[in-house]
Amino acid sequence: MSPKALRCVTLAALLGLAIHADTATAATRLNPSSDSSSDDSSSDSNDATAPTPVPAMHVSSAPTSAAREMTTPSPAAMIAFTAAPTMLMMPAGNGTAFNGTDTPSPNTPIPKPECNSTQAVSIRYSATTGRLYLEAGVEGERGGCVTVEQIWEARGGGTTTGAKAPLYAVDPVSGEYSDVITGTWLLEEDLYVEDGITLKVWGNGSGGYADELRLKSTPPTEDGGNGTYINLRAHGGSLDFEHTKVFGWDTTNNSYDMDETDGRSYISAVSEIVLDPTQTCEGNAKNTMGEARMDIVNSEMGYMGFHDSESYGLTWKVRGFCKDKSNPEVFDQVNVYGNIYDSELHHMNFAVYTYGHQQGDWRRNTVHSNSGYGYDPHDDSDFLTIHDNVVYDNNWHGIIASKRCNNVSIQGNIVYGGNDTSAGIFLHRSSDYAVVKDNHCYGNGDAGMAMLESSNAEISGNIFEGNKYGIRMSVGCRDNFVSNNTMTNTSQYAIYTYQGSDPAEVQPTGRSQDNIFDSNTVVGGPQAIKLKESDGTRITNNVFYEPGLVEFSNTTENVVTGNVGLEDATEVELVEPACFAETDEASLAEYSC
Repeated sequence: MSPKALRCVTLAALLGLAIHADTATAATRLNPSSDSSSDDSSSDSNDATAPTPVPAMHVSSAPTSAAREMTTPSPAAMIAFTAAPTMLMMPAGNGTAFNGTDTPSPNTPIPKPECNSTQAVSIRYSATTGRLYLEAGVEGERGGCVTVEQIWEARGGGTTTGAKAPLYAVDPVSGEYSDVITGTWLLEEDLYVEDGITLKVWGNGSGGYADELRLKSTPPTEDGGNGTYINLRAHGGSLDFEHTKVFGWDTTNNSYDMDETDGRSYISAVSEIVLDPTQTCEGNAKNTMGEARMDIVNSEMGYMGFHDSESYGLTWKVRGFCKDKSNPEVFDQVNVYGNIYDSELHHMNFAVYTYGHQQGDWRRNTVHSNSGYGYDPHDDSDFLTIHDNVVYDNNWHGIIASKRCNNVSIQGNIVYGGNDTSAGIFLHRSSDYAVVKDNHCYGNGDAGMAMLESSNAEISGNIFEGNKYGIRMSVGCRDNFVSNNTMTNTSQYAIYTYQGSDPAEVQPTGRSQDNIFDSNTVVGGPQAIKLKESDGTRITNNVFYEPGLVEFSNTTENVVTGNVGLEDATEVELVEPACFAETDEASLAEYSC
């Protein structure tokens, strides 16, 4: 299939596609054994009262997999649910609709564990912090499950007195509070999930009653009053989203919060364990909360986040890494976890930001229209699988693995539509031993594939089409194997190496070394090759059509052999020192090292 036809298939496939606060607090225990003993181990214990039994759910019937008819809400009637979301057929890396067969990964994901629904959980609201806590029902125990509807019931929902802050059932159209479950929920203040507890935000498609969760997110008032944005956080606990939608919600307009400049609500999973009580560095862990995870399946998440630490939209983070980088061992002992499948992540700052994430499995998602990155696994997020996603129209790089993200597998993705400085896929700062295979990156303002000071990657079978660069390497990339890729219609350079202006941290000279470009196809563009400030580059067995200019500048010990079409270059430019350890190109033969 031609690149033009491939692009058409891709596009066709895509087109198929005021705060209420209590004056006192209450702690409520979820426990099938009806254990009513009180527990309050938090620093907000002065706000707690004795727990009360959880009332029975006010539902007309148990959820089923069948579609339910929505009715007009009323105080006396239970509102039925809409049908479960339809599964999207995601385009895979070959430009065709995802065929249901996952691209194999060299990495093993860590599956979502089952939570123990019989374990006691305390639901406690603090008026002091303006925050709802899910905590251990028995001191020292970890685990247990809570659903959104159980929190609502525990806070008085469905009773004659009505629900109390901060979680409300609301009419999905008007946004007004409802006395019955509607499937749409409004969270107006922070909610922290702790002590290994899992908050299950499950919609009808998974047998739950949370088809949509809205996080209150309002702008400052015209008279100078503060706006409101909140944090739904697993702090040593877990968040589990299935068949649901979660949005930052401007209650003043009863619509999405589309302006991140004044702050927006966000979701985070934070692992934190004090490993060394004597540690006093900036960034050290302050509390032992345990490890966290967040899973997202068949869900839509959007209009959340802004550019601040842990606030980007969806964040997975290990706390405790010192700013001076003096304790890298923290990532060997503490991790954060979570998988993302068949979901749509859009209109956030970063759709996915991770820091210390381990063995995440992110497949068949659509990630688009984010003001920053699409996928951004960061510091020491290792053994990740990023497969069969469609990533487009993000303001920064589509997929970037940055700072010691080792053994990441990036395969079968379609990445397009980045702005003038956006690469499709980027391996940054010692993100080594990656597999980047069978992706289609096109129409990005920077490179289809960019690398900065990363090594030992296997980059093969990709299509890089209509980008500024095909593949660019800078700041000491080394020992990378680039093979069987197709680079077409690049607006500047198809194969590009240079030192760059960023300081080198691994290779002192910042010169790329011993990279191999073998059996690739380069079609059109003004300049097929631009090698600068590099050593030992091997350009072998490639096919060039209309290669344009070929340039070697301050680059030594190169091997250029077995290529077809390179002799058709309109010009060969050499800037000393430039020499070749081996070449069968007549125009280069006299420049032996």
